[in-house]
Amino acid sequence: MPFPTNIEKKMEWYRKELDKAGSDVWFHALGCGAFVEGNKVKGAVVSTPEGRGVVLAKVIIDGTGNGDVAIAAGADYLYGTIEKGNIALQ
Repeated sequence: MPFPTNIEKKMEWYRKELDKAGSDVWFHALGCGAFVEGNKVKGAVVSTPEGRGVVLAKVIIDGTGNGDVAIAAGADYLYGTIEKGNIALQ
């Protein structure tokens, strides 16, 4: 199936691809940190309605929209001021 452009079809396409890959999708969870050993990210710190914890995983996809988990893991970032023509890069 080609990549869909309709947002609902696109969301369903992503969900099916994640399901095929054996991924878990967590709703109502906030990524708020990273669990790092040495120089390797081993998990994400999450906050859910049930409390905070660490989700261990081989792959972590930062879906926070602003790089919170990646930055917590030590990724380079640069904040700017949009009003002054500087774009925030993460």
